Amino acid sequence: MIRRLTPLALALALPAQAQAPSLTVWPYVGNVSPTSATLSWATSAAGASEVRFGPDASLGTTVAATDQTLDWRYFHSATLTGLQPDTTYTYRIYTAGSDLSPATLTFRTAPATTATSFTFGAMGDGRGGGSGANAVATRMAGETFDLVIHTGDFIVDTGCAGASGPSTTSTVADFISQFFSIHKAWLVRTPFYGVMGNHEMGSCGPEFFTQMFANPGNERYYSFDWANAHFVGVDVTQSYGSGSAQYTWLDNDLKTSTKPWKFVFFHYPAYSSGSHGSDATVQSALIPLFEKYGVDLVFNGHDHTYERTVPILSGAASSDATKAITYVVSGGAGAPLYNTAGAWFTGAAASKYHYMKIQVLDDCRLQATAIDSAGAVFDTFTLDRGGCSAPSVPTGLRATAGDASVDLNWNANPDPVSGYNVKRSTQAGDPNPPVLANLVSGTSYRDGAVTNGSTYYYALSAVNGASQESANSAAVSATPNASAPVITSQPASKTVTAGQTATFSVTASGSTPLAYQWRKNAAALAGATASSYTTPATTVADSGSAFDVVVSNAVGSVTSSAATLTVNPATSGSELIQNGGFESGTSPWTASSSVQIGTFAAEPAYEGSRCAWMGGKGATVTQSLYQTVSIPSTATKATLSFYLHVDTAETTTSKAYDTLKAYLVKATSSTILKSLGTFSNLSKAPGYQLVSYDVTAYKGQTLRVYFQAKEDSSAQTSFVLDKVSLAVQ
Repeated sequence: MIRRLTPLALALALPAQAQAPSLTVWPYVGNVSPTSATLSWATSAAGASEVRFGPDASLGTTVAATDQTLDWRYFHSATLTGLQPDTTYTYRIYTAGSDLSPATLTFRTAPATTATSFTFGAMGDGRGGGSGANAVATRMAGETFDLVIHTGDFIVDTGCAGASGPSTTSTVADFISQFFSIHKAWLVRTPFYGVMGNHEMGSCGPEFFTQMFANPGNERYYSFDWANAHFVGVDVTQSYGSGSAQYTWLDNDLKTSTKPWKFVFFHYPAYSSGSHGSDATVQSALIPLFEKYGVDLVFNGHDHTYERTVPILSGAASSDATKAITYVVSGGAGAPLYNTAGAWFTGAAASKYHYMKIQVLDDCRLQATAIDSAGAVFDTFTLDRGGCSAPSVPTGLRATAGDASVDLNWNANPDPVSGYNVKRSTQAGDPNPPVLANLVSGTSYRDGAVTNGSTYYYALSAVNGASQESANSAAVSATPNASAPVITSQPASKTVTAGQTATFSVTASGSTPLAYQWRKNAAALAGATASSYTTPATTVADSGSAFDVVVSNAVGSVTSSAATLTVNPATSGSELIQNGGFESGTSPWTASSSVQIGTFAAEPAYEGSRCAWMGGKGATVTQSLYQTVSIPSTATKATLSFYLHVDTAETTTSKAYDTLKAYLVKATSSTILKSLGTFSNLSKAPGYQLVSYDVTAYKGQTLRVYFQAKEDSSAQTSFVLDKVSLAVQ
């Protein structure tokens, strides 16, 4: 029996000075889709748990984990949502405030449903956890799978746990020692899906299985899509014959799937010449459904061997490539090996510790290999359903000459492709131009290995997942040449108040690299060698200065027109913030791309017609908005103020899910000088509220007035800013 404890009961059950949690099960990845994933782990002691993750090491998002107690081990599970397809995420796990991550952890989401190629692993019968299991696990850790399926018998089930503490002889202990600990190196990154075998059927086994793993549906039988394939996990340890709930579900599931590939996995073998042999009930109940709905490949275990059948249809060997089914027994993940005698249906057989690697090449072809514990491939087979052909010829190839470079662009191929071969020749009309670059992704390529003055001829072919290549496109030519710089946007004159900075910028084209040198009154400014230049805090003496820039490259140089700086004296009550009402758009504010500045019917401005709207997404997002100012050292008082309106769809009255923070940040180092205040969904109020801070202590400094908004993945909170002011006296 699983003992679940309420928080109060758990607190009473723990010793007065409980030890900090340690990791008893490394994190493992389950139930992954293009936009979500579930991460789980277990610890020796209880504690609030969370996952911090992001597309890079900044780990900008946090998701709280749910907890459950299984045989006095504390399992934690967090489901991440709002993810991007086919994207690698970095994550770390925390329990009771401690980072328990055993290494730098990553996982990858499922590809978009339109993807046509991927690789998955298959295994079964690892129970016992001996040397064979360890050898298989070591080999699998060196593979790169998009996902792995397991046909059951993870463990030798020893039943429920004791009531007074963690047991070393229980189903949970078996899973930890015989599966999680052995395979932890790849479970931390690879989505995993398993079904129950007969050795998970002991006392408490089924319940522990469903609670430790994050499978879809009811978790004992389920299905999911991955790219162009439909996977179905069947539970043959419970009723699955005609008229059962599972049979009805399976019939409907296979009938409604439109994916080109259908893969089914379960424990008892449909066909086997090993010790247990073919399962007659499976053959009579399930195979008619598989043949009716076009299942392609069936994976089983139970017999501790490897055995692949010839393609079978209606109980006999068949050459019908579109309808016949191949059945595979892959039961060599660690349990004691059996012998296999071979039979009429046997295509290949071996008594080896092993796992499988299946590469889906496109909508019609796949290649499967069986790999033993020494890393040797001992069986390979392909399935070709027919109907796939070479991709169509690429169109729209264009070549743009640059300085010692040629930029190529083309139209995306309407057929699924794994990449494009770029070909280049120095001879016009060359029928077989040499390949310059293999399997280029996207629809552009830069050729940087060219010589100015020479003419090059380019063609393009497309390649699909089955390595089928199209004919070459029509050829295009280009002659790279160097070009002198040309200024395309001149610096603009600026007017500021003494103490503020001014930024001048220029845009230019021409052969790279371009060099920039800004000048003040025709004298070069040290270090001003970028396409923009920001002055130090200005004084009245700077008024009337002329700023221009010399842009140069190896071919020549050009000087911009001069921009004039006007500096007005800072008088009593001078305003340092420019465009504080956002009526002039974004400048000179710096804003995240998702910050909205404009006129909004749903969020009207405090005054004028425009405002800055942060948050309001109802999705996980972090935004920033800031402006750089210099507070004169002569100021006797400096006051930062702004008008803020907060509205929210959150209903809580106690927890701040979404926040807006106001900071003063040092401009030269981006370090926080002062955290001024925090607002949240709990700050909601009708209309705008005036917020004001005395910042006189920071006179004589150049700093950023900085706002940062963070929203979680659910109900929206809007933070609307207007009339931002930093007034000095």
